[in-house]
Amino acid sequence: MTIRVLWHNEQKTIIRHSYEANWTWQDFHNALDETLAMTTDIDQPIDLFIDLHNTQILLPGAITHFRQLTQKLAPKVAFVVVTGGNQFMKMMFNMFQRVGGHWADNYVWAPTFEQACSIVSTRQNTRACQMPMQD
Repeated sequence: MTIRVLWHNEQKTIIRHSYEANWTWQDFHNALDETLAMTTDIDQPIDLFIDLHNTQILLPGAITHFRQLTQKLAPKVAFVVVTGGNQFMKMMFNMFQRVGGHWADNYVWAPTFEQACSIVSTRQNTRACQMPMQD
């Protein structure tokens, strides 16, 4: 699988999707299914990091597929932080937020994991995002 799905912290409040170079939309939907399976026994909503540090591609149809992410993972995922990526991905993310409507309200862009952790820690009012778990 070219999208790895793992817990970002020991408290199990953040899941990370780490995208590799040649991911596909099938990988994306498999990652969503894996996230649902991982959160079956979790009682509180979790946050999701979409880690684009190791990929330079954004496949056609991104807005449609990320909308499906929101629909499929609600109410398990409360907040999504997209981190990494290139300028084109950032531009597409900004477009996604403009045209996405209310379902894009819980997405934010952070260039680094440190900034992503700061955003989530503030939002969760915890320090649950200090260090990622080992891959």
